[in-house]
Amino acid sequence: MLLAAFSVAFAAALVLGAFDRKDEEAEPAPVAAPAEGPIRPRAEPRGGETDRPAEQPSAQLPEEAADEGEGPSGPPPETDPERAAADAFRAFVRALARRDADAVCAAFAPGALRGVDFPDPRGSCPESVAASLGFRDRRGLPVWDTSRLGGPISARVDGDEARVVATVITRYADNREPSIEDDVAYLELRGDRWLLRQPSATFYRAIGVAEVPPSVLQAPE
Repeated sequence: MLLAAFSVAFAAALVLGAFDRKDEEAEPAPVAAPAEGPIRPRAEPRGGETDRPAEQPSAQLPEEAADEGEGPSGPPPETDPERAAADAFRAFVRALARRDADAVCAAFAPGALRGVDFPDPRGSCPESVAASLGFRDRRGLPVWDTSRLGGPISARVDGDEARVVATVITRYADNREPSIEDDVAYLELRGDRWLLRQPSATFYRAIGVAEVPPSVLQAPE
């Protein structure tokens, strides 16, 4: 009798232990707290859209830089005459970009454009410039669209003459990749204004001249 009672008690203990283990296994595991910081809701896709990586913005032309850092041919303008000469060239490039023919012509010293072979010559300098900017040659040459400065500028003044070198970024209408080159400009002081003594490479590219004269790299006599 005693042995039978002990067997019944042992069996009951096994059943209760099984129920206790089952209850422990049924308890949910603790959930880790979210990391600190703002929660940004996920944007819902608009009609017709699917989950896909966002498109990267296309490269933009850099903004015109200030006089900081080394320029293409030396230090940035340091004296007032150097800064004035650099500003005159900046204004010239901006006038080209705006297609302001009057301002473009006014940027040159008298007679500086006398030897230019405009692709569409007219009765006056502003008329010739206006008709020639972005000229589309029948030979399929690149068609100028716009130009701007793309970095620090260098300027050196010797008396009433100045040499300015600047990196110019030029975009063509039928070419997605811009052209980048260092342009050299020679200026002279007339009164209180610095004027271009001859056209620079940027001017020739703007009016559609395919072969830029090598003389643009040399100071006029």
